[in-house]
Amino acid sequence: MTPKNFAMLGLVAAVSLVAALIVYSSGQPWATAKAGGPLFANLKGEAAGIERVAVSQGDARMTIEKSGERWLVKEKNGFPASAEKVRALVLALTEANLAEAKTKREASLNILELEDPKSNSANSHLLQLTKADGTLLAEAIIGKTRPDAFGAGKAGTYVRRPNDPQAWLIDQDVIVGTKLGDWTRERLFDTKPESIKAVTIESEGDTSYDIVRDSDGRTFKLARMPDGKKLKFANSADDIVDTLSSFKLNEARKLDSPEATAANATSAGIARLETDDGLKLYLKVRKDAAGHWMTLNASGFNNGIKQAADLMALAGGWEFKIPAAQAERIFKKQADILEDKAP
Repeated sequence: MTPKNFAMLGLVAAVSLVAALIVYSSGQPWATAKAGGPLFANLKGEAAGIERVAVSQGDARMTIEKSGERWLVKEKNGFPASAEKVRALVLALTEANLAEAKTKREASLNILELEDPKSNSANSHLLQLTKADGTLLAEAIIGKTRPDAFGAGKAGTYVRRPNDPQAWLIDQDVIVGTKLGDWTRERLFDTKPESIKAVTIESEGDTSYDIVRDSDGRTFKLARMPDGKKLKFANSADDIVDTLSSFKLNEARKLDSPEATAANATSAGIARLETDDGLKLYLKVRKDAAGHWMTLNASGFNNGIKQAADLMALAGGWEFKIPAAQAERIFKKQADILEDKAP
């Protein structure tokens, strides 16, 4: 081989290497890693292809997968996720820019909640967006939010690339988590206590009693006070109604799941309520080793028809975990709220 041919081959090889590096770099989520550049350079053009959002923190994991027009939580047997939350996350990531380089000292990453997310004690989260075939479109470790980083009401978020200690502040508020409530609507049911007309409580091992709204439109009383009895505290009925007016969506499981059909579950009680809008709710709570679980059935008339349909579209076939303290505040036995009148 002549020196000229050897030189030509070397030049071709060099050009090929440069081209390969350019192609490789353009396909990487963090192709541009300088202040002012986008967090994910190619995500805008690929966002429509996102089919899976995965978040992990230690052993905890939450995977949101697209099914037709819906997003479902894989780890919760396909419980419906909030499409609005998924869209908000993707929009924030496609518009995010690397505003400011921060520390690259690994010992300081925990201050920004950007430590290794594989640790169960970590506050950081590993976020991955992928196509249906598993192609990774975006990946980042998400740290703490910095409120008002870019002016009043404009928060930023600390992020870094996996296997890279360089931390960045981006100009978007990126919210992720590994709890069901991070990906669903915040509350399963929520109404103003004063909009509730009447409540019936059936506590296990006790006779049922009815609570109705008083004439002032704000407070509540027993519909039929037993002879010789009075409320121990003036707000006893108010407290029950107030507790029934809102339920956070913390945890869900299918009614026919092995956990839900466990034979050791015991009834805690039944509650019925009716609102001014015509919504009627039937709530049944039972307790097992995993806590208190509530099933919800809704019906309605007038404006309550749509509310009932929306609730059942989400809650039908599922039961929801509620705090033990909330269950105990709802299912008060009459002996807990009544006392003898003074002679």
